[in-house]
Amino acid sequence: MARSRVGRRTRQLLVFAHVAPSLGWMGAGAADVVLAMTAGYTATPEVRRVCYHMIERIDAYLVIPGAFGALVSGPARAATTPA
Repeated sequence: MARSRVGRRTRQLLVFAHVAPSLGWMGAGAADVVLAMTAGYTATPEVRRVCYHMIERIDAYLVIPGAFGALVSGPARAATTPA
């Protein structure tokens, strides 16, 4: 049986570093869906404009960093997992 190259505490930290941005990414995606549906079903142009503006902000500050965080932390976690 192969031993891991990192300790238990480090593996736990890597799991957290992967799960946290992944959940944030999914939550931001859900918020995007709600905002897009609100914009699609409203008749008020101002509400529609604000919804799309919020989607842009959520994408810039949560979705894109969350995706890259998960992309980096996933392989780091996999590389430290014993075979």
